[in-house]
Amino acid sequence: MPRGSYMFESGVIMSDGGKPARTTEEYAAELLAQPWRDPGPPPTAAAEWIAGAAQAELPREWEVELPVGPGEEPGWSAAAAVLQPPEGAFTPAFSTIRRRLRKAIWQASHDAEPDRPSSDDPEAMTRALVALITESAVAGSYSRVIKGRPVDSPFNLREWWRGHQQHCEACRRRGPWRQARRSNHLNPCYIGDILTFLHHGVLFPFAAMPAPFAVDSYASLELAPETCEAEFVKMRAAGVLLPVDKKDCQYLNPWQAVIKDADIDAAGVTLGSEVVGRLGDPDEPGFLDRLNAELRGVGAAPVKARLCVDFSRAINDLLLELPFEYPPVDQLLEQLPARGWMQKVDYRRCFLNIPLHPAMHRYLGVSWQGEYFLLRRLLFGISLGPAVCSIFTAESARIYAAELLGWPVNRDKLEEDKPAQRMAYRGIVFDSVASTVSIAPHRLARCTALIEVALSDGFMAVRRWRSLLGHLGWAEQLMPEARPHMAALWEGVHRRLRPAWRFQVSEAAGEELCWWRSRLEAAIAGDGQAAGWARFWEGGWPPITRIFGDAAGDDGFAALVGSSVFVGAWHPELPDAFSSTAKELVGVYYALRAAAPRLPRGSIVLVTTDNQGNAMNFCSGKAGAGVRALFRAIWQLAADHQLHLLGDWIPREFNVFPDALSHLGAAPGVRARLWPSAAPPDSAPHRAP
Repeated sequence: MPRGSYMFESGVIMSDGGKPARTTEEYAAELLAQPWRDPGPPPTAAAEWIAGAAQAELPREWEVELPVGPGEEPGWSAAAAVLQPPEGAFTPAFSTIRRRLRKAIWQASHDAEPDRPSSDDPEAMTRALVALITESAVAGSYSRVIKGRPVDSPFNLREWWRGHQQHCEACRRRGPWRQARRSNHLNPCYIGDILTFLHHGVLFPFAAMPAPFAVDSYASLELAPETCEAEFVKMRAAGVLLPVDKKDCQYLNPWQAVIKDADIDAAGVTLGSEVVGRLGDPDEPGFLDRLNAELRGVGAAPVKARLCVDFSRAINDLLLELPFEYPPVDQLLEQLPARGWMQKVDYRRCFLNIPLHPAMHRYLGVSWQGEYFLLRRLLFGISLGPAVCSIFTAESARIYAAELLGWPVNRDKLEEDKPAQRMAYRGIVFDSVASTVSIAPHRLARCTALIEVALSDGFMAVRRWRSLLGHLGWAEQLMPEARPHMAALWEGVHRRLRPAWRFQVSEAAGEELCWWRSRLEAAIAGDGQAAGWARFWEGGWPPITRIFGDAAGDDGFAALVGSSVFVGAWHPELPDAFSSTAKELVGVYYALRAAAPRLPRGSIVLVTTDNQGNAMNFCSGKAGAGVRALFRAIWQLAADHQLHLLGDWIPREFNVFPDALSHLGAAPGVRARLWPSAAPPDSAPHRAP
């Protein structure tokens, strides 16, 4: 296998041991002796920059010179760390693999791990939060010593300890809770910090402590005064609010009502758009109360108005950030046995159960109808809220005893969420008998209705547009070919536009919406394959095919798939705007177009490259504006043949053979032999980069 440096002017490719592997003249002579043929028309997005292209079959003995032989997964391949034999009945679904492969590529190419713990990893999340606290302005208030009575909350610390011992051998050896609590500050396990939060309350990592402030509550409360009043009464009854005198409330945060556009859209499906339209504008006072009256009249559940506090005015900017990521929903497959059963447990008012440290109370003041209160529990509006909540929910998921821990369970949903082999979870429907994942029809109908509004009116409210993109984001989890069709939609509206503003839908965004409409309509009609609905991979990975690719400056490009090799030459007047990232995609397009018809449906195609950007793009399904057209053409080829595209990054020293072939167009006599009409290359010696 040749690797290392090589020079065309001397005609030698240096091998691993420093000995000549082959001369470039020998490469050219042997390749030119093969029966070459036209590989077909070039991709439209790059046609004017290609002087010529050709396809041939590699001599069998050359296969040893490929970076990866058939069936091999070398240690320096980013995919090798991800595509391991699955431990459960099902392999992880596609979006899970795509996410893990992106992380592996980052680690392999940067020699570092991105510092983003996953929300389902309580240890990583807990240690990240504690690290922030210990370097913040509140570090002096943090103590793992547990004495006296805990702060007010519904949680049972003894049961949290006993539940944790079920899956932690080290903590099992520390004995029962009465014994363990005395040495909690000496316990190196992360559960010691979780128990500290439960006993003393959660501290927020302030970079600097806020100065006194007072901000009036927002007019959004007038959208649903009755609903907001009912929510406030429930908070007070649950012990979330601590009454204080006005003089003790020097940090006054504003209340606001948050209503999800998705909930209003769902009500529109239930009542009909005409009924909702008669109720007035969603921004008018009392709109939500009128809408809920109509819903109750037809026996439907009312729309929630979430009573939140806007801490962004004075609190959130002073908090240290804790970046984390939610795992893709289809990661559930790794925990699901064949024909397995699933169950959901809905925690009632999840945030409002998590206690806050008394040192935090004074900064979380609010007022309601002339009365003043301090918040004692976590509330929507704190930027760290989702991260803090994930610590407790992730640990609870490992214990499987929600009510024993103290979580109040939403009993209204227990019947709906009872054990089943088909269940909707976070918008995705899992079926362990049919071995499929899909999206509920009512969500698809909601998406198409919003698309119709945007296409028919040509204008859309910013908040409604963002709601639409949220819905499409759920569908995109199961439609890999849809990812390249999201970029223009996100670019269609500037992030600084206010939610109530209306904007004109761009022509590019309109084209993408038409694409989405056709795919979703096919899904609603029952054509699951047209919508890209995923099927579980059972008993191992589907077939994996590698495409190797590279491109060389002003010379040309090359790609290999199986025994087929594709080479091409660039037009002499290649513009600088045609980037190296785009050049490498040209060979991939030719190779995939030739290989796709004969690959089994559902196969994985690993685009193997030393270009980290392209490898990441194939895993994320997104690309910059300069390469988007080429990228979409490749993804559409994969979608037409129901193939899964992924990227794999390898170091340059292992990609020498494809790199050498990409310079073939500069070797003497090659252009005249393969592309007589192409301009001849320079006669001066050429050095490969």
